[in-house]
Order: sequence, then C-alpha cells, then structure tokens
Amino acid sequence: MRTQIISQRDIVWIALFVLFCSTAYGLQTQLDTTIHRRQVEEFTNLPTGKSLSPLLAGFDLLAADYYWIRTVLYFGRYVPAADMPVELGSWAKGNKAPYTGEWEKPALETLYPALNLVTDLDPLFVTPYTFGGLFLSSKAGEVQQALDLLAKGREHCPDNWRIPYIQGYNYLFHLNDGATALEHFVAASRLPECHSDVEMLIKGITSFTDKKALMLQFLTTTLETEEHEDMRERIRAWIERLRDNSE
Repeated sequence: MRTQIISQRDIVWIALFVLFCSTAYGLQTQLDTTIHRRQVEEFTNLPTGKSLSPLLAGFDLLAADYYWIRTVLYFGRYVPAADMPVELGSWAKGNKAPYTGEWEKPALETLYPALNLVTDLDPLFVTPYTFGGLFLSSKAGEVQQALDLLAKGREHCPDNWRIPYIQGYNYLFHLNDGATALEHFVAASRLPECHSDVEMLIKGITSFTDKKALMLQFLTTTLETEEHEDMRERIRAWIERLRDNSE
C-alpha cells in the first residue's frame, strides 16, 4: 500500500513539474516577444542627430557610443551571421533581402537610421560607415542607403581608405558598374595605410577576373583589416558560404 501511495505522489509531482515547465516557457515566450517589440519601437522611433545633439550638453561622442553598441547588439541578435548572400548583384534589380525570422525584417529596416544617428553624433567614427556599407546592401538589399552612408563617411573621413574601398564593392558587386567601382578602388589605393591587396583587386577588375574570385579577395582583405569582432564573424561566415558554393 505504501508503494502505491509513493507512486501516486510521483505522478502528481511529475504532472506539476510539466505544468510548471509549460507555464514558464509560455511566460518566457511572452517576455521575449515584449522585449522584441520594445526594441523595434525604440529603433523605429529614433531621434535624428540634429534634434538630439542640443540635448546632450556636449556628450555627443558618448551618445554615439551608446547608440552604436545598442545597434550592434540589436542587429546581432536578430540577423544571423551565417546568413549572408552567395549570389551577387540581384538585389540591385529591385529585389529585397529574404528574411529568415520574424524580427529580422524590422532589424534590417531600422539599421540605416540607427547608423545615420551614430554618425551624426560622431562623424569621424569610421566603423559604422563600413559596417553599414557592407550590410545595408548585402543583407538588407538597400544598396542606395549603403552608398548614401558611405558618401557621408567619405565627406567626413576623406583619408580613410576603407570607405572608398567599400564604395567600390557596392558598385562592382551590386550595381555591376565596373568602371565606377574601379574609380573608387583606385582612390582607396592612393590613401594612407591602404592594404596592398587593393592593387591586386584593381588588376583583377581590369583583367576581367571571375567575380566570385574577386569577391573572395575583397572579403579576405576586409577580414584582415577589420578590427570589430562582430563584422569579422560575419565576414568569416560569408567567406565560408562563398567557398562552399564554389565547390
């Protein structure tokens, strides 16, 4: 009789445990959804640099760092690093990026205003320009937004070779405009501390090297010179996808 009572208690405890787990999972899901929605609302309603700057009492650079960190965390959470394009240039025809999750679309749609805000507050902060120049076009399919951000970077950071370098990438791989791309790559090659492989890329364009080979060369050089770890992770994944697709 004692054994039967213990078994019945075990069944009750197991049932309670299952009920607790299912309830906890439901609450966690609701909490995650609430957090996601709040983040989307925050990034959808970002202020402009012009409206925010007078309220910062000279702490523009600190605010830029804050919004940059928030942007990287938000983008990194909802946009998979491994989900980078293999086919090149198709989005320039008006196609948009394929979204792989419910929250990826708003993350990509709010990337440009977030980066624009960061660079309004700190126009000399190079990484947001290069980050946006790559991922606005390659992941969000927003080539013009990428070019607009890079043009802004070129205006404020004229001596940084990475900005015209990524401008050239967008013209070559997304707009299929080799002549304009070449102009940007040549401009990059003439700036201080430019990576020597840019000259190889220029030779590859003028000798009509296969575009995927050029793309791998571009990404390899970008990986070697990039200091931001989130970008490095995404570029590594991108290189792996291109190599797997080429086999």
